[in-house]
Amino acid sequence: MVEPHIFLSLSTDGVSTARRQGSELPIGSDFSIICSIRPQYEGGSFQLIFSTSNSAQNHILPAVNHSALFLFFDAGYAHQGTYRCVYHVYVFSHNFSSISQVLSLTVSGKLIET
Repeated sequence: MVEPHIFLSLSTDGVSTARRQGSELPIGSDFSIICSIRPQYEGGSFQLIFSTSNSAQNHILPAVNHSALFLFFDAGYAHQGTYRCVYHVYVFSHNFSSISQVLSLTVSGKLIET
């Protein structure tokens, strides 16, 4: 099975950019993580695994047109860590899974208190 791709999409000043490598986000920004896979089978789902040194979280979305968009708002230091996409599909009475490369994310800037 082919390996899924993972991208970070960040919108600043109305311009959206996508990155595949480790990325730095400005604190307070909205961002999304896109998981996609080359079309091979219909359906399936994407599991986004977020890990820090002391915890892990999972988010799951159905694959739509061989991709899934995970939205995050108001980036903070809690969003720092590594992200991976896992594609799961059930085909011919078997479950198949494939995992992406790691996307490392850091958050920069100072939190402004009001």
